[in-house]
Amino acid sequence: MLILLQVPIIVAHIHRNTRLVRASFQIQKNRTLNTALTHRKQKLHEQWYALQDQEDIKQYAEESLRMKQVALSQVKKLERNET
Repeated sequence: MLILLQVPIIVAHIHRNTRLVRASFQIQKNRTLNTALTHRKQKLHEQWYALQDQEDIKQYAEESLRMKQVALSQVKKLERNET
């Protein structure tokens, strides 16, 4: 009789510990994901602020796109054909 009472208690205890271990692994996984997403968010913020910096835009245009500064007097006026 005593054994029949102890078996369900042992099974319930094992089940509870199994759930605790699963929850612990899930917490660890969520913390890792949170850290990765926070890092990605910060990196995207830095890129966004860099896009707003005029000097970085100028440097990108000159180096990557090989653009040169043009004075307004160098721009030719287009003739309009009105018919």
